[in-house]
Amino acid sequence: MLAARGAQGIAAAAMLPAGLAALTTTWAEPAPRARALGIWSGVSAVATAIGPDVGGLLVAALDWRAVFWVNVPLVLTALLGTARLLPAGDAADERGRPESLRSLVVSVIVAAVMTSGANGTLQVVTVHLQDELHLAAGPAGAILLLATAPFVILGPVSGRLVTRCGRRAVACSGLLIGGVGLLTLGRVPGVPGLIPGLLGIGIGLGLMTAAIVGETMAAWPNRPGLAGGLNNAFRQFGTSVGVAVGGIATLHTTGGPLLERTGMTAGLWWIAGAVLVFIGFGRNRWRR
Repeated sequence: MLAARGAQGIAAAAMLPAGLAALTTTWAEPAPRARALGIWSGVSAVATAIGPDVGGLLVAALDWRAVFWVNVPLVLTALLGTARLLPAGDAADERGRPESLRSLVVSVIVAAVMTSGANGTLQVVTVHLQDELHLAAGPAGAILLLATAPFVILGPVSGRLVTRCGRRAVACSGLLIGGVGLLTLGRVPGVPGLIPGLLGIGIGLGLMTAAIVGETMAAWPNRPGLAGGLNNAFRQFGTSVGVAVGGIATLHTTGGPLLERTGMTAGLWWIAGAVLVFIGFGRNRWRR
């Protein structure tokens, strides 16, 4: 099983940047590409939101093996859809360096900051809901929808906002809204103290994910696969660090103080990310 899981991880790591590359080459114009990235962000959020719930239902109704078998029809559907709907196209021009090194570096760093702060906070909040507030898995999951639902709703909308306002403005707005929300985490006892922070995470991710991924792709347009792979790698790295740090923190401290420190740390990181975006997005483009 470990070998199969390793192969699954390698395939997923190859598939995501390939999908982003196909998206950016299929929709080459800025406005359609921004809308497509917004839809991609929203669909990704839907999968993230419902995946754990579907997995739990399958385990409860059938067996733990069903969690793996359910991927087979999904993969077959994706293969058929790719073969029928995705144009083959010509081989991409893989030469050349990034048009904007600053935009590339800033976008992947902010991608890591974004996922680290969000997932680390959600890890701490999940433990707090179940261990401190003694909520069952169902009510705890319903409360966490405050973070996932705005992401799902705003993902497609963010593409249109990028078209109108630009990637820098949308990404800065998402980071600032999320950062301010996170700073309030745990300031009020109980569930009410979680609501602004969770909503901030959801709104922030919904607004900025497509903008940040779009900036990475635009910074290296002739290497879409590599650009998408870099962005994905940094987002996954941020997720791993955030979950690990959040998990370790819950072993030593619990309750309101941990929530406040977590929200303060993640919020300040997101606000710092907004400053980086304002300085680094869309500037210092190299001439070909």
